[in-house]
Amino acid sequence: MGYYDRFNKGGKKPKHQRSEKQKWVDKLDRLMSVYIRMRDSREFHYKYFRCISCGRILPIDQADNGHYCGRTHMSLRFDTRNQNAECKRCNRFSSDHLIGYRKNLVMKLGRLAYLQKHPHVPLDMEEVKRLGEQQVDLLEVMKHQAKNWSVFELQELYKYYAALILKMNEEKDNQ
Repeated sequence: MGYYDRFNKGGKKPKHQRSEKQKWVDKLDRLMSVYIRMRDSREFHYKYFRCISCGRILPIDQADNGHYCGRTHMSLRFDTRNQNAECKRCNRFSSDHLIGYRKNLVMKLGRLAYLQKHPHVPLDMEEVKRLGEQQVDLLEVMKHQAKNWSVFELQELYKYYAALILKMNEEKDNQ
C-alpha cells in the first residue's frame, strides 16, 4: 500500500467543499465589481470610465475593480471608498499604479467629503486635499483591523448593492 493510498480511499481526489460564507464572499465580490464599474462610469452615461490610477478615459469593458488596499484586508474588502474603476493595464500589469491611485483617490474622496460638509459652497482645493488625505489615512489604518463577516451581513450587503445596481440600470435605460 503506497503512502497516498492510506489517506485517499478509493483513489479519488477529495472534493474541497467551500463554505456557505465563502460562496457569499465570492458572489458579493462579483456584484461589487459590477456596482463599482457602474458607479464610476455614471458621469459618462455608463459607456466610459476614468481610470483612478492613470486618469485615461476608456470604454467600460476595459474596466477592472481596483482596490487601493488589497482584498485580503477583510475590513476594507467591501468598502466602496477602497474600490474604484481602474483600467486593466494599471490594475494587472503596472507596478507603480498605486502612486497615481493614491493621488487621485485623495482628490476623489476629498471632493466627496467636502461636498457632504459644504454642499452649496464652491470647492476650496486645500480643504479638499486635507479631507482626502484624512480619508485615505483612515483606509490605511482600517486595513489593519480584523473583520469577520457573517453570512447574514454578506447577504444584506448583497441585497443592498443589487438594489443599487437595479436603480442605476433604470437610470441608464432612461437616458
